[in-house]
Amino acid sequence: RIIKVYKSWDTFNFKELIEDSNSFYESNSALNYDVSGLWVKYFIDTYGLKNFKLLCSNEKKLEFIGALIHGSFQQFTTNFKIWLEHQIEEYK
Repeated sequence: RIIKVYKSWDTFNFKELIEDSNSFYESNSALNYDVSGLWVKYFIDTYGLKNFKLLCSNEKKLEFIGALIHGSFQQFTTNFKIWLEHQIEEYK
């Protein structure tokens, strides 16, 4: 699944997926499922379960993420992609 998500990076709208969970099933639902599972693991491993729960209950998810990482959403997605690369290397 990690390799599939990494190779398909440019085919999904990560920002939309976080902002509007209703879009989860609309397009690329199989890929969205894979991305979501890995993203949850990444988020909890990196920022902790407490922050994940806070994110889930926050209506302004992108602003919450920006404040949490002290950066942009683009930086957050870049960090996630780097994490994916490390996961791929660990499984080789």
